[in-house]
Amino acid sequence: WAGTWRVTGAIFGYIVFILGPFIGIAGGVSLSLTINSLIETFSGATLGKVILGLRVGDLLGKPASQKALWKRWAVKNSPSICFLISFLTPLAFFAPLGTLLSFVVLFGSLLALFPARQTLHDALAGTAVYREREMNR
Repeated sequence: WAGTWRVTGAIFGYIVFILGPFIGIAGGVSLSLTINSLIETFSGATLGKVILGLRVGDLLGKPASQKALWKRWAVKNSPSICFLISFLTPLAFFAPLGTLLSFVVLFGSLLALFPARQTLHDALAGTAVYREREMNR
């Protein structure tokens, strides 16, 4: 029996040695995405927006409501949500849907280059990004 436990321990050790870094990286990325998402949905600005003096507001230039910020977040992160659902469940059709939504979000973000300067996720959520000094408080 001692030999069996040694072999089992060695196999477990190799698995942890090989998979450990991947689990650590995945955990770190997940944690940072979660923190960034919470900051964005509760404050209306990511760390990058704060550094640049930008904030998400409604179409009148006032701070956006929680509901609008969550809607904006859900539309912008819909590809990630689909990929997560396809990974965690047997619903495999969410993976190609996530791929399609990735292109929609990508090209929807390019709408910021047009005169309205509003992305697709902002348009759907009824929000826009403003310089903080231009917002009506």
